[in-house]
This record gives sequence, C-alpha cells and structure tokens, in this order.
Amino acid sequence: MAVRELIVMVLNHTNEELNLESESPRLGHGEWMDTPESQPPQEIRAGESGMWRCNSCHIGTGIEGSVTYRIAGYGTNNRVNLTWNVHYVGPNKFHHSVK
Repeated sequence: MAVRELIVMVLNHTNEELNLESESPRLGHGEWMDTPESQPPQEIRAGESGMWRCNSCHIGTGIEGSVTYRIAGYGTNNRVNLTWNVHYVGPNKFHHSVK
C-alpha cells in the first residue's frame, strides 16, 4: 500500500500543443500508478488538459520526478518543465519553469 500519492493535472491554456520530450518522464523515487491516466500523455492539445498519477513504492519513502514538454511551433528551445518532490516527512516541493 502506498503511503504517498500524487495526481498532477496540467491545463494547457495556450494556443500551442505540448509534446512530451523523449527523455521524459522521469521518476527518481516512486512508481506510476496502474490506472488509465497513470503516465503523462504524449501530447496535451491547446485548450485541453493532461493528467498523471504516481505513488510511493515503499513505506517511509516519497515520490520524486519530473516531466518536460516541448511547446510545438516554437522550435526545440521552448520547454515546460514540471518537477515534484513529495516527502514522506516534511514539506512537499513543486516547481515549474518555461525555457
């Protein structure tokens, strides 16, 4: 039984599609849940949303990971990066950046 669970919902309020980068997604700690929307979608269309779920693997551990999407129509240097670290004990951390 997982002690920690994370559900991520990304709302794409842009006019561009978001495409999952080839080296993404990554889980340093935890595992993707066994549900239909457990892993990040390959694309999130403009005006739509994407969702994924992960949980801790063992008692006493948390969840750490990241996902990177490329913004279609803007070349290879425009990316949206989402990272999370859900600790077993202590504050949770979430970060996003656009490069």
